[in-house]
Amino acid sequence: MRLSRWTAAVAAVMTIAATGVISPLGAQARGSYEIDVVTRTPEVRYFKSFSYSSLSVTGPDRAMARTLTAKVRAFTLPWVDEYRDPDAKTTTYLKKAQPANLSVVATPTPGCHRNHVCLSQVMAFSTPLIAGSITDVMARAWSTKTAKPARLKDFVAPSALPAFTAKVKAAIRKDSCYYGFPIKLKPDYASYPHWVPLDKGIAVWFPEYQFGCQIMSLRVTWP
Repeated sequence: MRLSRWTAAVAAVMTIAATGVISPLGAQARGSYEIDVVTRTPEVRYFKSFSYSSLSVTGPDRAMARTLTAKVRAFTLPWVDEYRDPDAKTTTYLKKAQPANLSVVATPTPGCHRNHVCLSQVMAFSTPLIAGSITDVMARAWSTKTAKPARLKDFVAPSALPAFTAKVKAAIRKDSCYYGFPIKLKPDYASYPHWVPLDKGIAVWFPEYQFGCQIMSLRVTWP
């Protein structure tokens, strides 16, 4: 069960669109492709509240749009499916932990790099068994030409990683939630699992408590 890999954290503050209504932030056009976001709130056993973002991609090439839709749904729905259709181990936990609350919010990234669709997703899960909530974040971009996930090495050369990492560290220090502790961030690609390319740089996310009191969402220019 994925819960064992998460760290208990204070619930993130997130804005949820009304059920069945496309969020004002739910359409991000880049290369004539858009990600539409609709919030779903089904009744799910063991949950007091259950909401998630349902995504679809539209664009000039319908076949590519369908492929991209499948890609983004495969990326965003595993958390939802784990609780909506739980296995035996998760069911046992939920019986003890009810009533639970789940919120999974996907947001297209403004300023996404041309010929890409970009999004981030924040999950918040809480039950009476834990203090606060468990939260996590993911981010990814896909090419509208090939439907393949974007790779950081295609945007930042190995020789530029030290300068790029220096910029990210500077942005962390300026964040209002930064703790002031040493920033142990190596200049390698593995240090940035949650990022998307922008027209003028990169958007990067760090989980709660890695460098601050909440999920950090930063934007830096290319080195």
